[in-house]
Amino acid sequence: MKNLITDMHFDLLKYIMILMVKSSEGATSLARAVSVCSVFMKAAEDTDILKAVSFDNVSVTYRYELFQKTNGLLFRCAQVGNEAARYLLSKIVLVSSSQLLPRIMKSEPKQTLRGHRCAMYEERHIKIPRDDAMVAAFMPHFLPDQACSTRGPGQTRLLHWELVRKFLCQCTTLDFTEMHPHLNHYIDYFTEQGSRCNLILHYIINKMCHHAYRVRASQEVSLEQVRLVRERFREKIQYFRDRRQSRQRNQVGVIPEADVEQGFALADFTERQFYLQLNSSAVYNLYACMGDFESDCWEVGSKFEECRINAIACFDHVFP
Repeated sequence: MKNLITDMHFDLLKYIMILMVKSSEGATSLARAVSVCSVFMKAAEDTDILKAVSFDNVSVTYRYELFQKTNGLLFRCAQVGNEAARYLLSKIVLVSSSQLLPRIMKSEPKQTLRGHRCAMYEERHIKIPRDDAMVAAFMPHFLPDQACSTRGPGQTRLLHWELVRKFLCQCTTLDFTEMHPHLNHYIDYFTEQGSRCNLILHYIINKMCHHAYRVRASQEVSLEQVRLVRERFREKIQYFRDRRQSRQRNQVGVIPEADVEQGFALADFTERQFYLQLNSSAVYNLYACMGDFESDCWEVGSKFEECRINAIACFDHVFP
């Protein structure tokens, strides 16, 4: 099998690998292939393959330090223009800011040059713990000077504010709420705390997070759940109507229509009380009409998108 792979024409091997890396498990599959065969390792340096790698099922929430490597697959894919890799890398930059911020807080007042961190740690004589050494070596590569010096042929520089801006443009409400604390730490790390820009960015980001939680809450009440609630309500109403008609047939005389409509006069107290409680329930009042539910979801979503636009505009004003 190994001989077949070794003797395979590169164009055919490249085609097969592109199909492999485009799958939902593309990044994982490529990492495994590279680890077992040097031919795959050499082919994995091809720009077309790196651009095609899918990171759909890759999570950076746990063990994010595995991605803090400039020679890693994620960084190399991002350098050649893989948009999915850049989005994922933006999360790594945010989490790395959270990891480094406490060290800055304990040092002397930081120098801020509109997002430029020309002097990181060596010049400040801050003792970096062993677990912070990797991120301390990783973050400078996203500064203007370092980003230019580390890129190779066919690679574009990766600047921290461009990556974070990409995150703001493309993030889902779930991603945003997860990264919200790290966004605040990023703002404190790259802007002067207490400054006007710092305070405005915090305000807009926090407001955006508020609406993101509202969107998530509305999404949890799915249309199917609302439909089931309405069906149950209608079943209960039909039950009382059938019971009323049944009792009417067994009564002598005719019951005034007004009495029937005002409370089902022939129903006992427990049944009437249940109906009143059901009729005044919050779920029914809020979602009795599917149109109202959809309108509410649209309004909440539009508020989140409005905050997104404002956050990006403010971000562009603060960072180059």
